[in-house]
Amino acid sequence: EWTEHQCHASSITKMRISYDDGFLFTVGEDACLYTFKIMDKEGRGLKAKDITYAEEILISKSDLQEKDTAMKELKTRVYELNMENEYQLRLKDMNHHEKTKELTEKFIQEMESLKTKNQVLKTDKDKEEAKHEEERQELIERQHQELQDLESA
Repeated sequence: EWTEHQCHASSITKMRISYDDGFLFTVGEDACLYTFKIMDKEGRGLKAKDITYAEEILISKSDLQEKDTAMKELKTRVYELNMENEYQLRLKDMNHHEKTKELTEKFIQEMESLKTKNQVLKTDKDKEEAKHEEERQELIERQHQELQDLESA
């Protein structure tokens, strides 16, 4: 618990506690220095272990508004940067998909070309085999004919 004292005519700029935690010193924008003896409810001086420090800090309203404005600007900037990054990622993703599609189409065309070439080569091979088989049969028949001519002669 604490007691409020009205002493400064304007905002307090600094507050300090003495090294022995016995006094509170305040300085305000009104250029006044006030000293307060720190005591408990019964009027006894407090020991260092009896003093609890506040979690809050004093800040002027204009400083708080500046910080809020700066925070809003920074949040807006972060949002804009996130949106820009997402846009850039989508563009890169689209480019990658486009390149992949082009490469796939090129690959399919090459495969079709190679299949056609392979089919032509197989047809040529079959023709050559048939031609060689025919020539072989002719040679065998001629050899039989010559053998029969030699045996009959």
